[in-house]
Amino acid sequence: MLAPRGFGADAMLPSVYTGADPSEHGRYYHSQETLGDTGPGAASNLHTECETVWSVLQREGKKTVVLDLPKAPFGEGFDGVQVANWRTHTSSMRDFKTAPPELADRLVREFGPHTDCPCYAHRYDKFDPSTEDTWLTEMHERLDAQYALARSHVRKPDWDLLMVGFCVSHCVGHQFWHLHDTKHPLYPPQRPTERDPIRLVYQRLDAVVGGLLGLVDADTRVMLFAGPGIGSSYLRWDLLDDILLKLSHGRRPADKHFLQTLKTTWHRLPDRLRRALSGIAHKTENSLGDYGRQRRPYYPARLNDAVAGIIINRELVSDHAAVRRVADFLLQELAGVVNLDTGTPIVEDIFVTSDEYHGAYLGRMPDIMIVWDNDTRVRRVGSPSIGELVQEKLPDWSGTHRAHSMVALYSPDGRVDLRTGTGTILDVAPTLADFAQGRMPGVQGRSMLA
Repeated sequence: MLAPRGFGADAMLPSVYTGADPSEHGRYYHSQETLGDTGPGAASNLHTECETVWSVLQREGKKTVVLDLPKAPFGEGFDGVQVANWRTHTSSMRDFKTAPPELADRLVREFGPHTDCPCYAHRYDKFDPSTEDTWLTEMHERLDAQYALARSHVRKPDWDLLMVGFCVSHCVGHQFWHLHDTKHPLYPPQRPTERDPIRLVYQRLDAVVGGLLGLVDADTRVMLFAGPGIGSSYLRWDLLDDILLKLSHGRRPADKHFLQTLKTTWHRLPDRLRRALSGIAHKTENSLGDYGRQRRPYYPARLNDAVAGIIINRELVSDHAAVRRVADFLLQELAGVVNLDTGTPIVEDIFVTSDEYHGAYLGRMPDIMIVWDNDTRVRRVGSPSIGELVQEKLPDWSGTHRAHSMVALYSPDGRVDLRTGTGTILDVAPTLADFAQGRMPGVQGRSMLA
């Protein structure tokens, strides 16, 4: 299934839940800035401006159960059953919530506590082959806990729509892509292919899905959604920052040099110390970055390693025609930046966001969206305008997201016709509403039921 052009996982998942593109639901990242806001007031939440399919159905009188969907908004006052941020791809710093609230204590007592996912639990640990089995065991235990929770609800007959999320395919892709992709520079020579950790986790996940299907009645409609996809990650977030600094100043300002010195020192600290100081480190990095951005005509939006965005500073470039000139200049310059080892562009897709999207919350989106070419390792990049830039470190996670997703549908009455939808992830929410004999009027997607 296609995703909204140019956006990453943090925008794609809300589109799955609401049937709306990012300019309509208002979210492009889980911590984002309003267009033109160069201060530290970035909104850090999972809120969406459009209603989710489970909220719409609950309001229509349907009984809905929503269990640990990744990066899903939590509806205060929601009258169904919802578990949010328990064992998803999340940090323990993010609120674990349930509806009804008293469900939380019983869930923890029966199925285990709210914990960091492996990506966050080990974000300051250097990967060592000796830790591979330990990390895989953690992922399997996390999957088993989510499976047990799901089984306890699937067996109950009192729901019209039940949605279950499993995060392990997400985490294993981030952490172990270099042990799956034989062309990755960190892939160990002579490694047995049967030890592929991604394949092992997917086999376990397949068994879990099969177990849940064995618990439902034959007349139950079923959708399996898998996405966003995963692939190699070769471009660090801060590479775009260096490119934009070259285009706007021709050199790094003093605060950027200071921040880079701090980062170099940070990576040399022992893992335990970095973990203990992580909160202070993030605040320091964001504060220094925000301070420097106030004096720049354009700067990167906070995003992950798969896609990028650029915000044009309206304090310095306020006239609409001037904004367009800056945007066109950046499109031309970035399209000309190449991987100096291969001669190929590092940008797979780039466009002005307002040329593609027209929703009510377009103003929250970055001015320019970029999709990187992450299929080839990047050490040096360059162009006539920026000269040569060196990327000294690979990204912290060897795998990052891709825009592709897949869906499989089963309907006992045969009402499945993929041609009726738009073929995008926007079709998921209205199809689920149709599953429960409900409606989602006014959304951009269309039901895939004939």
